[in-house]
Amino acid sequence: MRIIKLIVSSALAGIAISIGGIAFLVSGQAWTFPIGLFMVCLFELDLFTGKVSTVERLSRVPDLIIMVISNMFAAMLMGEVMRYAKPQIVDAAVEICTKKMGEGFALVPLAILCNVMIYTAVYSYNNRRSAVRMFGMFFATFIFVLCGFEHCVANAFYFSLAGMVNGSAVAYLVKNAVFNAVGGIAAYRLISLK
Repeated sequence: MRIIKLIVSSALAGIAISIGGIAFLVSGQAWTFPIGLFMVCLFELDLFTGKVSTVERLSRVPDLIIMVISNMFAAMLMGEVMRYAKPQIVDAAVEICTKKMGEGFALVPLAILCNVMIYTAVYSYNNRRSAVRMFGMFFATFIFVLCGFEHCVANAFYFSLAGMVNGSAVAYLVKNAVFNAVGGIAAYRLISLK
């Protein structure tokens, strides 16, 4: 039963991030994307990039694998649905994904920095002071989108929406997830040292 709950919560997180991606593509404005992470935090959903930072036991690795697969599967499903429901945003997704596939080594720092910002956003949201909670969560998420940092779940949505899911895209998403994990764990460790 626990695994089923994890899969459902993770799938819902993938859908929430996709909603942020839709808002971004429709508006062309980075400040609209944070609605996705806000939904994840508000409903306490299981998003790989938010949870990987604080995992300290290897016994939790299988949960993270289930989480990232469920996140990406749901995001890709949303991409497929939105390709038909909102065809006016497909060209923007194609343009974004074409640039991503040409990044090469740049994926590494962009994915690491993305999860530094995701850790900052979640850390801020979990702060008890409501003004800090909302501002920090919003601003950190806005900045990662504005800077073009690479979020594996959002990218799964974009690739699917663009109709560009193939072996190269899957390899890109796996590397993206690995370096998101590196960035999140590094951010958590550095904050823990203070």
